Amino acid sequence: HFIEIDGKRISINFDCFHTDVSYQSDVLLFFTTVPAHRYKELSKNFKKKLKVIQKPAVVLNYLGSEGRYLFAGGSYALNSAQETIVDFPFFDEKQAIVDLNTMEELPAIDTSVSDIEFIHNALIFGIKDYFNRTGFKKAIIGLSGGIDSAVVAALAVEALGKDNVQGI
Repeated sequence: HFIEIDGKRISINFDCFHTDVSYQSDVLLFFTTVPAHRYKELSKNFKKKLKVIQKPAVVLNYLGSEGRYLFAGGSYALNSAQETIVDFPFFDEKQAIVDLNTMEELPAIDTSVSDIEFIHNALIFGIKDYFNRTGFKKAIIGLSGGIDSAVVAALAVEALGKDNVQGI
């Protein structure tokens, strides 16, 4: 699928990780729904595939949860040299405007996130998302005195606020 905007031919793709991408466009646009536990690995492999094509790309990954799956967001834009020029944090909603005519001129940015930070943000996001979807406002947590219940309580307080978590 292609669209044309301001003389730029944009290919629209819905599965960037498992299909061939188009060489016949000026910019590649991808809409993805990759679960968080696979996203970093698949994104790294996909960026290698894009290096061969040398086209600017915008990758928009779903943020939220569906059933037992958590989606990390983490959308990004790359110039034709495959340098990251726009990067959204994982598990956070952000917006940006990418000018297709000047995206080659934007400076590259550092996008590294440690595995521990990624997992921590996934847990906080998952707790918030679950409570938002179910309508629950408060949590009651059974505390045994062990490290596991202490970690759960700390994560719940960070996600919901100290006034919304009760330990028993």
